[in-house]
Amino acid sequence: MRPKILWLGNLGSDRSALDDLLAQCERRAQLSKQGKPVAPRLPSRRLNEILGGGLPVGLTVLHGAPGAGKSAFALQCACECGCPALIISAELPVTELLLRITARVNEKPRRELQYMPRDQLEPLLMRAVQASPHLGVVDLTRYAPPTNAEQGNGLQELLAQFTEALREYNARDVQAPYPLLVVDSVHTVARLAGDAYTREYDLLTGALTYLDMLARYHGVAVLGIAERNREAMQGGGLTAAAGHRLFEYIAEAMLSLDVERDQNGEMKRINDDMVLMKVRVLKNRNGEIGEVPVTFDGRRMRFTEG
Repeated sequence: MRPKILWLGNLGSDRSALDDLLAQCERRAQLSKQGKPVAPRLPSRRLNEILGGGLPVGLTVLHGAPGAGKSAFALQCACECGCPALIISAELPVTELLLRITARVNEKPRRELQYMPRDQLEPLLMRAVQASPHLGVVDLTRYAPPTNAEQGNGLQELLAQFTEALREYNARDVQAPYPLLVVDSVHTVARLAGDAYTREYDLLTGALTYLDMLARYHGVAVLGIAERNREAMQGGGLTAAAGHRLFEYIAEAMLSLDVERDQNGEMKRINDDMVLMKVRVLKNRNGEIGEVPVTFDGRRMRFTEG
């Protein structure tokens, strides 16, 4: 679609933008009146308030130090967002994702599930699956990019299928907010989408540009997990995402997930299972910025506010 000039004085005759805005607001009002989410929700009431109801249309970047729980946080978002969600996972296999969902839903330690007999584990697993019927997973942990350039790029074909599903979804009159796409992680997916001869900077340019275009054109929230650069590994910050400045510029919102530490650098804990953490909203085009305390139960793979 070619861009065009929209003169505000002509809104009476060219009502496309006006009707689009009115339809968005009306749908949000209807969902809110029915007590339904108006956007894909995060596992924190305060975070949702700061972001204007949940994850916005466009790219939201989540970064944190290795082992901070980024994948667990994004997985819980996808499971509890209140809308159709797709996870493109290049970091964790689908079996590990299922194990984590089962631990969270059944409030069972993940390690205990790993050694559970089949007849005991299966009903817990099925309960977890039934709790997230709207969730789809694409496992890229064993993906091998094509060696022959004429075969095309499988990831581009995958995203093309996803965009087609979005067209069908948005064409229906459904009582749910727009859908969510989780990319874990943007760096790894970008590397898989390219070849060994392309610089990481160029791979990230293509991946970030495509994700932003996909999100805006089809009206979807994208939650992209980013690796941190070495200088910002512990402190985080707006410029912490590694490899490209587009992360901070292109994002509708940027979130930072960090462990709380005492003066000696030790993690702050409630008990052996519960770690004190914080989610910082470093950028938010749709409202305020702020910091929200959260607790992470690493054994049961659950984040809670406060």
